[in-house]
Amino acid sequence: MGALRWHTKNIVIGTLRNWSRTALEWNLASDPRYALHTRLGAVGALGGVTIGATVKHRRGAAGPSGGVTIKATIERNPGYYLMAHSAKFIRPGSARVHSKRGRSASQRDLSDAGVADGDGGHE
Repeated sequence: MGALRWHTKNIVIGTLRNWSRTALEWNLASDPRYALHTRLGAVGALGGVTIGATVKHRRGAAGPSGGVTIKATIERNPGYYLMAHSAKFIRPGSARVHSKRGRSASQRDLSDAGVADGDGGHE
């Protein structure tokens, strides 16, 4: 199962189906090696974005940088898109409402959750 699909099923829909009011990703951002910055953190936890840098060396270039160019890189990961998409449709003030899984085999494999927005509409 792909990362976006897993996160959608377990983080967004899974927490809503268990009547949670909050869904969290472990990291907001990670470095390119997904290195731990907390004691006992989740090994290899992919952040919402990966922040890194590319370094280019130019031979014979003069100047204050000594021929080195450093460029910041930001890579958006599945957690970024998951939270952005969820936040667009599940607005502050929304409430979890009952939803019933289907009875057929194909419907049981479909994860679902119902949310009513603050205006009384449903998402």
